[in-house]
Amino acid sequence: MSMPRPGILERTAVWTGAGLRRAESPPGLGVAVVYEDVQSREWATRLCDRVLQLVGSDALRMRSWSVHQLSDPTVLQEAVSAAIHSDVVVVAAYAARILPAELYSWVDGWANERSRPEGALIALLGVCRGRNSAADDAQEYLRVIARLSGLDFLLREQMVTPNKPALGR
Repeated sequence: MSMPRPGILERTAVWTGAGLRRAESPPGLGVAVVYEDVQSREWATRLCDRVLQLVGSDALRMRSWSVHQLSDPTVLQEAVSAAIHSDVVVVAAYAARILPAELYSWVDGWANERSRPEGALIALLGVCRGRNSAADDAQEYLRVIARLSGLDFLLREQMVTPNKPALGR
């Protein structure tokens, strides 16, 4: 019987008797976030706030970008590099429609290049009641990317209104 794999928090920290500390350098839990708009950024912010409560502000190294910022090649390269070296990669987007092309470019940049052997891909996906094929395609795409990259895949669906326009791109 095989032992269950430890979760991302257990893999990135060790108990020292004086408290938790990072298992390897650099210190902290590295998180790279890409979000689609103001609402999806809020989903990611709530998630990161919860992580911050668990690990503390000194233990969290987080970087985030809007999907639309990724159209700038310099920003795209910075975001790709962060995802390559992060413990956790977060995608916050609307799965009720086709994912933005910039998101695919970003994922293509880091998926096969990750320097960390383990970690997690967290998908915060806006979906409508009454599933559609775009939502299923987005979930499956991110699930496959996680598997191919050696990442655990965690999905949290966010209920949204159909055809809701993106805010504050």
